[in-house]
Amino acid sequence: MLEIFKNAVTADEITHLQEQFAQLKSTVEFDDRYYITSKDDIRDLYNLDSESLIQQQRVSILEYPVADFVRNIVNQILPTPLKDSVCIMFSRSFYPVGIHVDVPTG
Repeated sequence: MLEIFKNAVTADEITHLQEQFAQLKSTVEFDDRYYITSKDDIRDLYNLDSESLIQQQRVSILEYPVADFVRNIVNQILPTPLKDSVCIMFSRSFYPVGIHVDVPTG
């Protein structure tokens, strides 16, 4: 079930996250890339005739202080705190990504 938390992140927190994102984007390669590879989806969704489109570039922020900042925000909402090992990433999206949850398989 989707639950919406209004004002879960303050304007100052958003500004801080934007600054941290910009700093990382200018100094670290976002080397985890996802592509849209369905020509039908590309044509139907974006009206483009391409073989593939980069959908997003991501980078893990676990080794950066901003990870603790993000974890603290998320832990104010979750009933159980995130473990320190849970992957937190900054993502630069080029085309919209549908709402989803990544879960471990197996």
